[in-house]
Formats: sequence, C-alpha cells, structure tokens
Amino acid sequence: MNFFPQYFLKSFAFAGLVAVGIAVAAALIALPAMFNLLGDGINKWPLFKHRPQKDDGVWSKLAKYVMKRPVSIILASVLALGSLAALGMNVKLGQVDDRILPTNNRVVLATDQIRERFDGREGSPVEIMARNATKEEVTAYAVELSNHDHIVRVQTNLGIFSDGQLVPNTNSYFTAYEKNSWTRIVAIADVEPRSPDGEAVTAEIRSISNTFDDVLVGGSAATYTDALNAITSNLPYAALWIILSTMLLLFLFTGSLILPIKAVILNFMSLFATMGFLVWVFMNGNLHWLIGDFASTGTIDSSSLVLVAVISFGLSMDYELFLLSRIKEQHDLGLNTTDSVAVGLQRSGRIITTAAMVLAVSFFAFATSGVSIMKMLGLGVGFAVLLDATVIRALLVPALMRLFGDANWYAPKWMKWIQKKVGLDH
Repeated sequence: MNFFPQYFLKSFAFAGLVAVGIAVAAALIALPAMFNLLGDGINKWPLFKHRPQKDDGVWSKLAKYVMKRPVSIILASVLALGSLAALGMNVKLGQVDDRILPTNNRVVLATDQIRERFDGREGSPVEIMARNATKEEVTAYAVELSNHDHIVRVQTNLGIFSDGQLVPNTNSYFTAYEKNSWTRIVAIADVEPRSPDGEAVTAEIRSISNTFDDVLVGGSAATYTDALNAITSNLPYAALWIILSTMLLLFLFTGSLILPIKAVILNFMSLFATMGFLVWVFMNGNLHWLIGDFASTGTIDSSSLVLVAVISFGLSMDYELFLLSRIKEQHDLGLNTTDSVAVGLQRSGRIITTAAMVLAVSFFAFATSGVSIMKMLGLGVGFAVLLDATVIRALLVPALMRLFGDANWYAPKWMKWIQKKVGLDH
C-alpha cells in the first residue's frame, strides 16, 4: 500500500507493519517464555478431551475425494469463481461522499434535498483559480464553459454566466472572487463529482482552461480524478511487487517453481471473485436485508477496494503457507504427492478453517456499522477469507496438485541450487 500516495492507504501500510512486527515478536519471544513458565500446567483444566492426531480424518477423505475427480472439481470451482468475478466487469470506481453515512442521517437528508431539488451539485463545484487573468479572458472562458452540456452555471468576479450569457446585475455578488493577482471561477455541474461522469467533466474543464497562462483546477471532481489516477497509475507497480515478493518467498520455502505460480494465480482468482461480489452488493445495492441499509451510489470507493484486496491477498497467502508447509513436510518424508496432499490437508484443514472462521466473524462485525465503507471492508475481507479457506484451499489446491503430480516440485537445477543455499525451512 506504500506504492499509493494516498495517506489513507499509507497509514494502513505502516500500521500493518507495526502490527505484524508485534505479532512476530510475541510469537518468538513472549510465547516461548510463557510456555517455559507454565510448563506442564499449560494443559491443566482442558476443556475438551485430547484426541490423537489421525491422518485419515474428514479432511483427508475430502482431499482424496477431490483428487479422484480433479478435472470436474477444477471446472466447477473455476465456473463459480468466474461467475462471481463477472459481476465486477461493469465496475465504476468512485469516492466516498456524505452517502457513506446512514441513510437517515441529517447531513445525508439535507444533501439529498439539494440533489433532488436543484439543477447543480451546489455543494461540490469545480473550482478554477486563474492567475493574472484579464476581464476579456475570464469572459471568454466563462462563456465557453457555461455552454458545456453538464455545466449549470459559472460564477466569476464579473457575475454569473449561464448558457453562454452573462446574467444581468450579478457582478456585485462575486467581487470577492478576485484577490491580489488571482481570480476565482466556480463551475456548478449537474453530475456527481466523485464519479466517472465527474471525471469526464473535469477533464474537459482542464482542457479548455489552457486559455489562461497560469491556472489551477480543484474541487471534489478534480480530487476524485487525481486520486483515481494515482491509484491506477501505481497499481501495476504494487501488483508486481506483491507477485514477485510472494513468488520469491514461496520458492525459497518450497524449492518449486510451479507451486508459487499456482499460489499467486489461485489468490488472484479468489480476489477477483471477491471484487465481483463487492460490486454486486455495494455498487448494485444488494443484501440490504442482511447487512442493513446503505446508499448505493452506482460506484464503489476505489481506496476501500484497494484496502480489501491487499488485506485479502495477504490472509490468503497465509493459509497457502499453512497448507503447503504440511504437504511439503510429508513429501520430504518420502510420501508421494497424492498422499502428501491428503495428510497435509488433514493436519492443516482444521486450523485453516478455524482461523478463517475467527477472522470472518471479526470482520463481519464491521458490516453492522452504519458507515458503508466499514460495511464494505468487513464484508469484503470476511467473504474473501471464507472463500479462500473453502473453494481455494479445500478444493482447487488438492485438485491442481493431483493434476500436476510430481511436476509440482519442479524447478531448474540452478534454482534448486539457490534454494538449497538460501532457502527457508519451517
């Protein structure tokens, strides 16, 4: 998230680093010390009777069932994930406004009245600041701008312009629009500023603002446009960093070239399915009966979508490591790939499912919030975690490993040599 210039995302990046650092320190320092102090007393007063670990339990049987019919399981899973991902094909990115608040909030009610009863988006105009502009330049600019299809009126130090005409006797209201060497020009549009329509209007205003030698364009629509450009322009670098670092760490851990590639592809499949689900819920306005009332604006907040994607990808890779560590452990002991997967899933399936349920319940609690972006964060990450723990880890991973067989562990000799020298082990 540090690849994005928005402080909202950067703050989560730094907070995440601190949280992970504290968790690692607690696991490696505090927890062993606590175990040493408690000794055998750690098992005192058990809530449940201890049962010996079995390698032929429910998860092992599920893995064997999946691996007997890998092609059909893969096709069904990909079809389900693809159907969810297809829901996001018409995604329209936007930014939050007053409608993130509960629909009965007085601020929302007041702003809705403005939207419904007045032509323009009065509270979110496009602000143009021109330096050393002459009256002739301001007049020509205001005439051209007020003729735009989506501009209701233009307010300048010379008065109000509408449909290319100066409204008589309006100049006295806006004398404060000129100060020192700067002239303020306000354009009231009839489209939502934080939306693709607002982005298009901003782009056109900026294109005709070149008539001034020194000009700045601001306002909600311009803020949305620049924020969206910042995300889309930096997204490839962030994605490349995630992919390469993830594949490198998984290779150093497994010694395989195939397993890291497969893990990244599966994670992105889960991620795209989650994004499609969020578009269906929050952009199209579904599941009100489940998560409570919220305003559907026809767009989905871009920063929140990035946040959900990054958190979900990290948690998904965590479960991949849980599962692969057990599978690799059995393979290193001499079991073939099929048996390694069955035993590995049996030994990790319960902890993966339990962890997923705990995280999902925690994140779903956010969906009870009256603020829509909190709903989106909670529902999105919770859904992604459950989807990954079930469809991805329990079905697709065993099926694909069965199809690839011994090729799962393939890597060129020079890569194997590197992994033996600097590889990671559990």
